[in-house]
Amino acid sequence: NPTDGVLFEAEIFWRDHQLWLKECGYLLRPRYHVDWKASWVRNKRLDYADCEDGISGLLDATRIVDGKHVIMKK
Repeated sequence: NPTDGVLFEAEIFWRDHQLWLKECGYLLRPRYHVDWKASWVRNKRLDYADCEDGISGLLDATRIVDGKHVIMKK
């Protein structure tokens, strides 16, 4: 259930590789950071559907060297 504020099973791969990808020059969205806490769980006034970190299945990253957005593929 997305309102629980936990990653889906398919997203765990990206969370587990987030630090390595950062070392390789790519920043994933905060949702995939190891210490992520869902913003709508921390603030009960927020609806998960209105939060950037509530979007699952969107796998893009920012290339650190130039700030370009890239799509990640497993």
